Amino acid sequence: MKKQIAYLQWLRLFGAAAVVLMHTAASRWQAVPVDSARWLALTGWDSLVRWPVPVFVMITGAIFLPRKTSVRDAIRRYVPRMALAYLIWATVYALHAAGPDAGFRELVHAAASGHYHLWYLPFLCGVYLMLPFLQKIAEDETLTAQLLGLSLVIAQGIPWLVDLAAVLLPEWSKALRAVENHLHFTFFFDLLSLLLLGHLLASREISPKARRLLWVAGFLSIPLTLAGTLWLTGVTGAPSTIFFDHASPTTLCAAAAIFVFARYHLTALPRWAAWLADRSFGVYLIHVLVLELLAQAGWDVLAFAPAWWTPVLALAVFGISAIAAAILQKVPLLGKYLA
Repeated sequence: MKKQIAYLQWLRLFGAAAVVLMHTAASRWQAVPVDSARWLALTGWDSLVRWPVPVFVMITGAIFLPRKTSVRDAIRRYVPRMALAYLIWATVYALHAAGPDAGFRELVHAAASGHYHLWYLPFLCGVYLMLPFLQKIAEDETLTAQLLGLSLVIAQGIPWLVDLAAVLLPEWSKALRAVENHLHFTFFFDLLSLLLLGHLLASREISPKARRLLWVAGFLSIPLTLAGTLWLTGVTGAPSTIFFDHASPTTLCAAAAIFVFARYHLTALPRWAAWLADRSFGVYLIHVLVLELLAQAGWDVLAFAPAWWTPVLALAVFGISAIAAAILQKVPLLGKYLA
């Protein structure tokens, strides 16, 4: 159990750092010409860190699917924390975006819409509500593997291929989108596939040969993500995010490879890493606000050459966010909702 906890904590830490780097690189990605060196540098950094969201969902599957959770537990213990955290931080980001002159109705609309990165909190509410049912499925390994394969095809494979085909065959895009839109259960299977994948990769023994093959695929997925993005951007003449999507095969390969590497190699957790991992949720909530405040002060990702400044800025944002999270966690009663 300690081995599992250690590697999952490492994944939380690396995932939080990767999200910060991803949002740092993406913050001005569409603001520079696609044929510029700055855009290429930002795309390179972004291509490196497209995997954290699938990894976070896989962590949830690894932790919760072997357990027994009732719908009542989900509603009483897990959903309120995510819902209240969303309400608090959506309000904070709305106040920041609207400014001091905004009216009450404008603030309410902004808070209800939420900030772009806060989508993960309502998503987790759905995850927690589904846990009691998925835990029953996870008890049968054969059924779990079959459902995982089906969900990967429906939720990841088909939508990603439709996105790609719509770009390459624009004359057929309307018909392709119409077919895709009939798959109303895509979101459910999207959630399901990553939870089951995390559960299987955490619970099944993976042979050394399979591990090596997965690590090679994961390593190659990063340059393939960059190459695919450059290729489709050249085809369309505009920045393409198809290979950045978490349904992209390259993203899934990278996420699975990192997850398995951590499971078999990151078995010890130093105190400093444990401290940072325990602030990963707070870093996720806070880092975009830190990034935007620094940008307002003139320290955005384009302040210097993005090739070296992007990771430096991301590291600063991560550090500031971790310290802020540690402070917010000490707030009486609200600490666990704030960070």
